Amino acid sequence: MPIPLTLGVPRRRDAKPLLAGLLNPRCTDIGAARSVVQNDAIGPAVLLDGENGLLSAVSPTSLQPVRFHLDCAGSDLPEVLSTRLAAPLVVFVDSMTPDVTRELATAGHSVGLRLSDPIDNLADCLAVLAHTDVGFVARTDDGAGVVAALAATVAALSGADIRVALRAPDVAALLSLHPDAADAVRQVLLGVEVTDPAAVIEYLVGVGLR
Repeated sequence: MPIPLTLGVPRRRDAKPLLAGLLNPRCTDIGAARSVVQNDAIGPAVLLDGENGLLSAVSPTSLQPVRFHLDCAGSDLPEVLSTRLAAPLVVFVDSMTPDVTRELATAGHSVGLRLSDPIDNLADCLAVLAHTDVGFVARTDDGAGVVAALAATVAALSGADIRVALRAPDVAALLSLHPDAADAVRQVLLGVEVTDPAAVIEYLVGVGLR
């Protein structure tokens, strides 16, 4: 039976709004990161480190790493599982599965999910993530993907159908989330990598989320 997220508990004073700092713009260099559109939905920018292939999510004010994003092949997973860096690591495996999700969570790494992957696989991975404390970062090309990531996270936490949420996100349900429920969603959905934050924000405004 689905468990509602709108529980009758006092609101946390530090509860994080649903869209606050959610978007992680992918930038080619520091100059591009500094010129990203200013908006409270914009979080750390993601910079490519050409030397070691890591993507570094950096604070827009200090340009210090907030977390590292790593793309890797499944064959590299054993090495990645033992990797420790100065900031948390988010791992995008080219063949992400529920088992790989569990392995990453056990190792203390956050999971990277490409929203272009098959819906069934995404749903199974999210079902695993709902029972971990490592969170995940989504990667998408558009605003529709951002809405789907939010709706699917809500579904994973509440016991609703994740596949339905990915296919047909319920914007009205997102708008009606209790602040504590929105905060719970953001404890799991750490951010969403996007290439065009301005276009994504325009989409979010268009569907009523801004």
